[in-house]
Amino acid sequence: MWKRENAMFETAEFTVSLIAMAATTTAATAALISAIAANKNIEIAKGQLEEIANQRRDAVRPDLYIRECESKFKYNKDLGYARTEVDQLLLYIENIGIGPAKMAEFKWIININKSLRAIEPFNKDNLFYRIENNQLMFNEAGVISYSEDFSTQTIPLFPADEKKGVRFPFTYTRLLGITIQLIQEGKIKREEVPEILLEVSYNNIFNEKIIKKVYVINTEVVTQSLSTADNLISGYDVLIFKRAVERPSI
Repeated sequence: MWKRENAMFETAEFTVSLIAMAATTTAATAALISAIAANKNIEIAKGQLEEIANQRRDAVRPDLYIRECESKFKYNKDLGYARTEVDQLLLYIENIGIGPAKMAEFKWIININKSLRAIEPFNKDNLFYRIENNQLMFNEAGVISYSEDFSTQTIPLFPADEKKGVRFPFTYTRLLGITIQLIQEGKIKREEVPEILLEVSYNNIFNEKIIKKVYVINTEVVTQSLSTADNLISGYDVLIFKRAVERPSI
């Protein structure tokens, strides 16, 4: 009798243990499922927040576009080569995006030695320029500070639908004027026009860096008029067209 009662007690105790283990397993499984669901919800919420943030950025995204532009160079008898009327050359840039661009920076890049190579054979007796103490000096302009001439130009705020001019370096405009003169004289080809690059970077309204690109400024020279006297050039008008082409990333 005692053995049977003891066996029944042990069976009951085992059954209770099984029930407890089952309950614990069920609770653990439910907790695991709940945790997985919570993680999924967190990922979904995170993705939704990122999408909302991207939509906000897109809603105020600036887009600076370099417009094709033209400028007129005219023969200057005193200089012996061409220059613009106000002795300045601008490249026009427009914000065609939705929001303003902040801290828009424009940096010119030019290989001076390469630019001089084409015109150097015709610079006899320092006709156009001279080089002293590693300084490029145009005969009528004195010493030009290269660092200042090619310093980064910054526009703190560039609103949407506005157009602004970025100044070409004076060194480039002089090299271009000399090149134009030699083209008119038939001494060099139009392909020898000095190459210049423009590095552009700007932020969105949240001060996040939007873009950084380098453009090659292609220049086309078109002679409008040319007059000569005693087989020497006495005057001409030249239109130059400038187009920006994005340089592929290396």
